[in-house]
Amino acid sequence: AYIPISNTWRLLPPGPLSARVDAVGVWTGTDVVLLGGLYGTGQHYTDGAAFDPHSGIWRLIAPPTAPAGHPLTWKAAAYIDGQVLAWSDWTTSTRIGPGTYDLSAGTDMFSYSVGAGSWRLVPSSVMLPDVQEVLVANQLVIVRGDPSCLGPCPPASEYSAIYDPVTVAWSILPPDPLATSGQYLSSAWTGAALFSTQLWLDHSPPGNASAYDPGTGQWVELPNAPFGCLSEPATWFWTGRAVILYCSRPLPATSPISGLEFEVP
Repeated sequence: AYIPISNTWRLLPPGPLSARVDAVGVWTGTDVVLLGGLYGTGQHYTDGAAFDPHSGIWRLIAPPTAPAGHPLTWKAAAYIDGQVLAWSDWTTSTRIGPGTYDLSAGTDMFSYSVGAGSWRLVPSSVMLPDVQEVLVANQLVIVRGDPSCLGPCPPASEYSAIYDPVTVAWSILPPDPLATSGQYLSSAWTGAALFSTQLWLDHSPPGNASAYDPGTGQWVELPNAPFGCLSEPATWFWTGRAVILYCSRPLPATSPISGLEFEVP
């Protein structure tokens, strides 16, 4: 753990989870919650743990009970209003004939009560492909989908939805002008708007960006950045004044830098 005030590091106590990569992590205000991850053979872990940095104590989190036939594959998580919302992608394949299989896929959403330490399945009234991003936007949660989903997919214009944890209601965002089939999007919440940019570009100029204003319910196209990101990982940060992007594979590849800053007017 890094302590900014003293500019020092300290070693944390060993955690109860086995070694893994790509675990989903979220900060609750008091604990770091880790879910899932992958191990060497490409299989998914379903367990989790929480760490309290104040006491230095870890505790295990048992996985929830998924709907019958749906394997747990943790993809994203967010903390809001005393609960960790977590999304699990699932894919099943059923043999229906010689060399013929029926492929089904979808996303399950769960809520973990930090106080009670219990899980519940949250029903969804919208169909989303594999969840790519989850952002907490004031008292709402914005979910953005992965356009490379394997199962039944909604139209590209419906890759983004808003979940209200108070009313337990979903609504579909208007079409993002950047949302086309096969295009990965990366986002940031500025406190007043959803900032969106393309990651995987096959036919459009690098650095395309847009913003959604919940007040007007409309998207606007932003000026093009000097370069874009060829693929994930790419991470956006909102500083309170500007959106900053770190990109591991800038496009074009000749770009001498791997970071961008866009100041919001």
